[in-house]
Amino acid sequence: MEIASNSFFEILVSMINTVYVIPQIIIFVAASILISKKKEPSSVIIFIGSIIMLLNTLFYSTLLPLLLKFEIITYEFYTSSTHIFISIFGLLGHLCFAIGLLLLVMSYVNNTLKNR
Repeated sequence: MEIASNSFFEILVSMINTVYVIPQIIIFVAASILISKKKEPSSVIIFIGSIIMLLNTLFYSTLLPLLLKFEIITYEFYTSSTHIFISIFGLLGHLCFAIGLLLLVMSYVNNTLKNR
């Protein structure tokens, strides 16, 4: 019975990890559409942030579990060095996206107020 519960747990974790990637893909597609329509600094920053966030999510949801499962890296190695680097990389992506979004909103509001 324990084997069945372990496989169920692994399948559930795999499904949850896959679900985490979906919003990041949607954000990346939206950023791609935005940059194709508006070649402005705000859209470039949003696009760069979305790429970094997608890569970070893919690492945490697919690559890291595989590396740990096949013992390519140890959990101790991950917690000591890799986690800090990947966390800072992800933070950089989120900051880029947030700054780009703020710049885009400010530009939109300024243009809307000028057209009144």
